[in-house]
Amino acid sequence: MTSSVLVVAMDGPSHSGRRRPVASGCNADATYESIAGLVYVLVYKNQRDAGKAKVLADFLWWITHDGERYVRSLHYAPIPPELVKRVEVKIKSLTTDGKPVRQ
Repeated sequence: MTSSVLVVAMDGPSHSGRRRPVASGCNADATYESIAGLVYVLVYKNQRDAGKAKVLADFLWWITHDGERYVRSLHYAPIPPELVKRVEVKIKSLTTDGKPVRQ
């Protein structure tokens, strides 16, 4: 059983000592900071269902590319460009029956 680790968002935790919100999308102010941290998605590198694999790969691609346009307005940190490149390699390594899910 093999798996591939896909990092889909990244930023370090705050050490400011201020209280953190319990919900995402909070406005950063003097009391609260937006939630940021490492997020991992664990998926099987070789997917059994080609249809589901395509949806998964497309969703992960959207998160790391098109979805990035929403992070600033939601007070999240963007994914660093060098990490996006690493994630692209992982997404492109997903297969179904030995064939790439996404080219």
